[in-house]
Amino acid sequence: MSRKSMREEDILKLYNKGLSDEEISKSLGISIWTVRYWRRKYGYKPNPHHKKCPICERYFRDFGKKKYCSECREELRKIRGLRFQIIKKIRYHLYYLLDNSPEVFWRVIKEMEEEEGPEFVKLITKGMNLKSLSKTN
Repeated sequence: MSRKSMREEDILKLYNKGLSDEEISKSLGISIWTVRYWRRKYGYKPNPHHKKCPICERYFRDFGKKKYCSECREELRKIRGLRFQIIKKIRYHLYYLLDNSPEVFWRVIKEMEEEEGPEFVKLITKGMNLKSLSKTN
């Protein structure tokens, strides 16, 4: 058996195990382009890469630029939705304070800045036109 046909067999065996082109090339010590050549020659589509989810640390297979597994992506969507709702409610109360009691508003902002930090205050007050108001502490 010639060397070329053994390489083809090895590539196809690893492909059928579900390894990606990159994983096959590393394990056989050959160029990724060689792997792609033989895979394309037989009309196979590429296998997706194994990726490790940074949140749950499970491995998942996916094409593209996805960083998280599907379960963690769904949880993040829920958290982002809740965060938006919470910020919306806080802003509602801050606008009420600003209209009815500006001195209390600025005291609350100052306390939030001390406890949570300036980035949190920036996130909460984003879109509120506070620069045009005079600060009365």
